[in-house]
Amino acid sequence: AYLGKYFCHSCHHEQSAFIPARILHKWDFRKQRVSNFAAELLGKMMFEPLYSVQDINSALYKSVSELKYTRALRYQLFFLNEYLRACKNGKDLLGSKAVVSTQSTGTSINNNR
Repeated sequence: AYLGKYFCHSCHHEQSAFIPARILHKWDFRKQRVSNFAAELLGKMMFEPLYSVQDINSALYKSVSELKYTRALRYQLFFLNEYLRACKNGKDLLGSKAVVSTQSTGTSINNNR
């Protein structure tokens, strides 16, 4: 029971979803059975950056090579962004097609298409 509640048969149709806690704590990407409401909620949250791996389970960076590589790329993007902002010609490269925002924890880039 993802939400800590039990649901009747009309509210639970054997839907499945990724459970964020299982991913962040065990790196377990197996879908689990959830209620209709939980499936909808998790589906809406799926692509939102709600959790910080560094704050929740920083050990994953040591044990999951893909995650370690992704973090290295984020740091490179952060410094590239700083370089482009400092360069007088770099601001033109940032342009209006890409929105680049930096935070102390990393960099996110969103292409407006």
